Amino acid sequence: TDYQAVLVDEFQDTDPTQYAILERVFISGGLPTFLVGDPKQAIYSFRGADIYSYLRAKRDVADHHQLDTNWRSSDRLIHAVNVLFGNAEHHNPLYLPEVPFSCATGAPNKRLELSGDPNIKAALVCWQIARNEPSKLLSKQNARQQAAQATAGEIARLLTIPAKLGNNPLAASDIAVLVRTHHEAEIIERSLQAAAVPSVRQTQQNVFDSHEALELERLLIAIAEPTREAHVRAALLTELLGYDARELAELAKDATRWAERLDDFFSYRTLWDEHGFARMFSRLVQGEGIQQRLLAYVDGERRTTNLLHLGELLQAEAPLRAGIQASIKWLAQRRGDSAANEEWLLRLESDAERVRIVTIHASKGLEYPVVFCPFTFGGEIAVRHHGPMVCHDAVADALVLDFTLSQDDPAYQQAEQSAFAENLRLLYVAVTRAQSRCYIT
Repeated sequence: TDYQAVLVDEFQDTDPTQYAILERVFISGGLPTFLVGDPKQAIYSFRGADIYSYLRAKRDVADHHQLDTNWRSSDRLIHAVNVLFGNAEHHNPLYLPEVPFSCATGAPNKRLELSGDPNIKAALVCWQIARNEPSKLLSKQNARQQAAQATAGEIARLLTIPAKLGNNPLAASDIAVLVRTHHEAEIIERSLQAAAVPSVRQTQQNVFDSHEALELERLLIAIAEPTREAHVRAALLTELLGYDARELAELAKDATRWAERLDDFFSYRTLWDEHGFARMFSRLVQGEGIQQRLLAYVDGERRTTNLLHLGELLQAEAPLRAGIQASIKWLAQRRGDSAANEEWLLRLESDAERVRIVTIHASKGLEYPVVFCPFTFGGEIAVRHHGPMVCHDAVADALVLDFTLSQDDPAYQQAEQSAFAENLRLLYVAVTRAQSRCYIT
């Protein structure tokens, strides 16, 4: 009763409980309610979203309005995606009859076409991985490596030509590579590094899950207890301080040098006690040359960004903690905590011109002039073979928890079909992130 109308955005990601609440609180009360969503972009089942709840709501609601204008992509790319999903031969392109594909039209504000490329004119480029021996199947690992190398090579070519967007040369930051998993992101990152193409990973990963968080915890434990020489040795062997086993053995043989190293840890402890974490951390990073050491690694910017990010989070938390041990305990708890908030997500390591590596889920709602989708063949049908499955019972129109383990069971087959349909929706989300050109493999 406090509101005159309600609008629910991204409604394709609803679940049965959410819809039941909305229906009871607003819809059944006669309040004007607008449910805005695109079922073709329902890709969050792993978070509990249920596309069948969206479809149930669609049946319950009398008025339907469709947005058919694509404001993101060029006319040629819109036409290509229309052909890919809207071909007359595809009676059920998204493998779910209740989720049809309607061809989109271009917006009045025309998007720039990619020009200046003598080799390719198409807006949607489809690559097929060739087998060295036609009689043998490729392994998934081999296929991913080929796709990643081809992607890196094509990006290097586009930046070298250089291709153009309007009157401006195509920049590395105009290009995104969309992947499904963090493992795929690592494969692409290595291929781009080998091709000397600068890149940056946009991720939903937690900075406390990073290797730098583990190493910083070891280092802070040694500073907190410098009398425990085993802790100091463990700290020295981190990549932050850079000792190897041979160097540590030589240091241990020299009583004077070893005492000086212990004194360093005592001084960091005293600084932390008397002036707080921030001053100690700044002295530590500068005095030990940690940034220079990390930047010597191939992914040095990533490591340095993680370390400084962790330092900021610890500094913000320090006033809320009673003493050094409490701060270290907080860091240890965060490292083992699956929960996260926005402040803990990995930051971009650079604002420079770099190719973006993004998961398809994280790319939803974003747009890039040129998009590469190198692993579209990698969408395994993820159905649990051991243990209960959640699937949709078409007769009861409800989610069910099925404990049957047989692959011949209708529930198992329904779960397989649902997983395959979501893979197709992931493909749709991926290709519709592009403004001017999209590559799929």
